[in-house]
Amino acid sequence: MDNRINTAIRTAGIENGHLAQLHDRFVALWQRCRKSGIQEDAEVSWDDLSGFYAESHRRYHNLRHVDHCLKQIDLAAPLMDDPDAGEMSIWYHDVIYEPCARDNEKRSAGFFAWYALGHFPDEFVADVRHLILATEHPEVVRDGDACYITDIDLSGFALPWKEFCRDNDSLREEQRGLSDASYHASTQRFLVNLYARSRIFRTDFFHELYEAQARDNIQRYLAECQSATDR
Repeated sequence: MDNRINTAIRTAGIENGHLAQLHDRFVALWQRCRKSGIQEDAEVSWDDLSGFYAESHRRYHNLRHVDHCLKQIDLAAPLMDDPDAGEMSIWYHDVIYEPCARDNEKRSAGFFAWYALGHFPDEFVADVRHLILATEHPEVVRDGDACYITDIDLSGFALPWKEFCRDNDSLREEQRGLSDASYHASTQRFLVNLYARSRIFRTDFFHELYEAQARDNIQRYLAECQSATDR
């Protein structure tokens, strides 16, 4: 990995020692899931992937977010039908990220399907693509593993308050093209809709683990936004 990528990843909060662990984990997953007899260099795939996540416009959608999601799938893996497909979807769910674009998940899913063509069994590629698309957070998600992946993608809402605010600040930095008024209106609209759900987390596992903290964070954030508006 060149120094430019390495520096960008450290800026995202990933130090060299942990970066090496992420590298080893990705390479092991790639080799474990690939077709029998395929001998392509997983290192090339890692360099390509980490290069995307080190793009200069990323502040939230980077390897720190992927790392957080990997920690969550480690908790849920025993309950999932195919945790390897789930993990691969986590690695690639934000591989394409353009601020303000509305099709990043669809483009990320398409990128994986193209990039993985011939490397993995067709069914595995289709499953990963489906799981990446689940991170668009449609109103209805029916199959179990997709519910786990959507919950994992939302699990940052249940971080301790200081980290929740750090992530929100990082998301704001990515949206430099929006005015403060537009950004905060969009964020509040999303959070109000999320809070209005009967459940933020679809799976019983993550609901029991994170629902209360996520609701507390969202309620506190919306109250602070309203207070700032009223001043």
